[in-house]
Amino acid sequence: MADLATRAGIVAEAEAINEPKTVAKKAVWALEEELESWVLAFDNAKNYSSVKEWVPAHGGIVLVTSRSPHWERTVTVPVFAPEESMQLLVGLVGEGAALDCAADVAEMLGHHPLALMQAGGWVRETNMGLAKYEKPT
Repeated sequence: MADLATRAGIVAEAEAINEPKTVAKKAVWALEEELESWVLAFDNAKNYSSVKEWVPAHGGIVLVTSRSPHWERTVTVPVFAPEESMQLLVGLVGEGAALDCAADVAEMLGHHPLALMQAGGWVRETNMGLAKYEKPT
């Protein structure tokens, strides 16, 4: 949150380094009071108490991902079928992707859509190829 406040120009970088919790609170306030439209995502939260102080009281959308099923409201995201995983990875990294590597990467990531998106995006951005992603040196 402190990084968000710095990037959004809410505070100076020096303040973010010296007072990260105070700065993070300023970012939450800015979301509540100054911005009309926003999305705030918390990835892999252990439980609600671990994020509740950082959730703005109103406005915007808050998305929390978690492996814990113990939340008030949940949406279960099913894993992809192997064919869907392959289609997504090949679509992200290009038709030249080695299909056997795409299958192996998809299997390694458990066919989880978010993991596949992140892996495919990383491979595309870095030009590393699926084979190297699967078996880094």
